[in-house]
Amino acid sequence: MRGQYVLLRAFRNKPIVRRIWDADDDTVYICNEENFARLSAGLAGHWPVAFPRSDAFAHDALPAELVKRGQPVPNEVWEDLPPWVPAEAPEEQQNLTLHLVK
Repeated sequence: MRGQYVLLRAFRNKPIVRRIWDADDDTVYICNEENFARLSAGLAGHWPVAFPRSDAFAHDALPAELVKRGQPVPNEVWEDLPPWVPAEAPEEQQNLTLHLVK
């Protein structure tokens, strides 16, 4: 799961793709590439951002060009997208320590 790409419904229905740091039953915690690399290396980084699981979808559910443009996507399109499903992470990724910037 950690490191998986996820498509997110962001503010005003704009699509963004980020990396999963962690997740629970209701929430996914996401990072951009730079912060994910820092945290994965055990360096200080920013706290991952929480998104509702209901706004997390399979990362390739929308065409890449549509995601790059960052234009709002109608609600009816979001409703038909497959939800994000966690994948098993390799053991070494499951044991990473999170270092936060204060």
